Amino acid sequence: TREDLLVHMAAWHTRWRTLQTTVGLCQYLAEKGKPPANLSELVPEYLAYVPRDPFADGPLGYRRIRQFLVVHTVGPDRKPFDPSDAESDDRGFVLPLATWLGEHAGSAQKSPHRKDRSE
Repeated sequence: TREDLLVHMAAWHTRWRTLQTTVGLCQYLAEKGKPPANLSELVPEYLAYVPRDPFADGPLGYRRIRQFLVVHTVGPDRKPFDPSDAESDDRGFVLPLATWLGEHAGSAQKSPHRKDRSE
């Protein structure tokens, strides 16, 4: 239906915004050597504005989970982003801080992106 097409298009556009925001976050990390407290710290040097999440009626999500940074959308079903859930893969990006800040930033931490099957 037309409504399904519009939701699908909004989801892809939001995915693109999430990727652009993640690139800006990577640039910030590379230059500043620390993560920003919030996405507004990326404006205007790395992003023109903080992208909105049309499914959450607010900005894209950004949070730190252990030694990882996560940029995400809630998606059309408005379920909270869960980086350990494979179905959330198309909703966000998980950045390991050790990649950007050196080996002492917690490289031994487990990624929140996949559940450890041994647990």
